[in-house]
Amino acid sequence: MAAQYPTWAGAMRGFLIICGAWEIVIQAPTMVDASDAAAVKARQDLVHRVAGVITMRTHMDLHRLLLDDN
Repeated sequence: MAAQYPTWAGAMRGFLIICGAWEIVIQAPTMVDASDAAAVKARQDLVHRVAGVITMRTHMDLHRLLLDDN
């Protein structure tokens, strides 16, 4: 499994970039102005997108759904 990590990591990075979610991985946690409801929601949506993608790509029962060509 560890030998497959570089391949998996590259594929995950590419997938997160395509989804527009790589930003959350490479940036340190940032504070969003709590008075800006739209900014707070946008940040939460991005965090949830990343969490969902990582879950889908790492959970053995779900990762195939992202890789299935059908």
